[in-house]
Amino acid sequence: MIDTSDLSKGLVTVSGVGKDSESYRFIMAHGDDVVAHRLDANGEEEVFPLIFGDGEYDFRIVRMLSRGLGTRIMNERVNVTIKDEMYRFVNPNKFANYSPKMVSIRAANEIKEMYESDKDQLLAVMKYIDERVEYDDDKAESISAQSVYVPNPEETLHDEKGICIDYASLAASMLRSIGIPTKIVVGTYDSKDGTVAHAWNAVFLKADGWVYVDLSGSGTTYIQKELSSRYTTKRFY
Repeated sequence: MIDTSDLSKGLVTVSGVGKDSESYRFIMAHGDDVVAHRLDANGEEEVFPLIFGDGEYDFRIVRMLSRGLGTRIMNERVNVTIKDEMYRFVNPNKFANYSPKMVSIRAANEIKEMYESDKDQLLAVMKYIDERVEYDDDKAESISAQSVYVPNPEETLHDEKGICIDYASLAASMLRSIGIPTKIVVGTYDSKDGTVAHAWNAVFLKADGWVYVDLSGSGTTYIQKELSSRYTTKRFY
């Protein structure tokens, strides 16, 4: 089922699809832009952000067959106007999936009790992640060819390592859970070795508006009020 009741909040929900060993994809098309997401086999609800903003979307659920071919089992075409721009950035979705029982979310609530301002809470979350997670070069190489990688924030914390989007997902999950709007931003970064795929966070602070943090790149306490020209944004989750 494709639930479009939260389109005005920037979200679409898919449920009751996957079963057994069949492989399903949820395809989100918006003009010439198309992205395909692998659906979980348990059929539970999965929430996806509308990453292309307003406009006409074509949602499709496809059951994959052999040799990369698939058969469409459901589709829906809708026009979207997002009226609540912040809602999707203070709630869980497939790329920042969290619940109150998670270790990271309990830690975020402890941080919220310790610090009053959202900026101090942000800095404390950044420090918490920096002290517990190391960059995983092997993982970065192993998934470089994948079109869509879905991070698991609790797994990142448990394994104590991850790649850029793992850092960004963990930060977004912790910050959203305590009411601080946070985007997972996906794009590229111009490094000394060339342009590379990258992910970072945009965080909304009451006194500063949107600011930018790159936990896997620039350390634990560095907040950019203006995003460096080295970063190019493609989409956000």
